[in-house]
Amino acid sequence: MNKIKLNLGSGRDLKEGFINVDLHEPKADIHHDLDVYPWPFKDNSVDYIFIKDVLEHTHKPELILREMIRILKPGSEAFIQVPHCDHEASYANLGHTHHFHETTLNICINEGNSDSSMPQGFKILETKVKRNRFRIWKKQSIRWKIRKLDALVSQEVVGGKE
Repeated sequence: MNKIKLNLGSGRDLKEGFINVDLHEPKADIHHDLDVYPWPFKDNSVDYIFIKDVLEHTHKPELILREMIRILKPGSEAFIQVPHCDHEASYANLGHTHHFHETTLNICINEGNSDSSMPQGFKILETKVKRNRFRIWKKQSIRWKIRKLDALVSQEVVGGKE
C-alpha cells in the first residue's frame, strides 16, 4: 500500500515520493491555496506532512494546523519549519504575516486552554531551534515534529498531562 505524503507549500522544492501542493508552482502535483478550506484530502487519509517555511505566510496558522490534524491518519506525523521570531528573516519578508517562537505550538496543547480556535489532537514529539552557522547565539528557525493523537486518546493527553 502506498503511503500518502504531502509537501505543503512546496514551491520549487518538489519532493519525489510526495504529493507536492502549491498554489503558484507550475510543476506542483496539486494547485491549491492552503488558506482555502477544506483542503482536497479526505479525513484521516494522509500518512505524513512536510510543511517548511509556509505557516508564516498564511492568514490563520491555527486553521492550517487544524486542517493538518483533520487529514492526518491517527498516529501519523508532520514536520513543520518556520523562521524564528528572533531572526531578522522573520520580519524582513513582508509576506510574513505571523512570527513564531519555539513555545508557539505548546500554547495549542497547554493545559486548560479553552480557546476553541486552537487546534487540538496532536502531540509535540520534538522542538528544535536551528541556529545561525557562524553566530550560534542567533536563532534562525524552529522545527517541530508532531504526531496526531489516536481517536481513543483521552482529553488529558491532549491537554498535555501525559
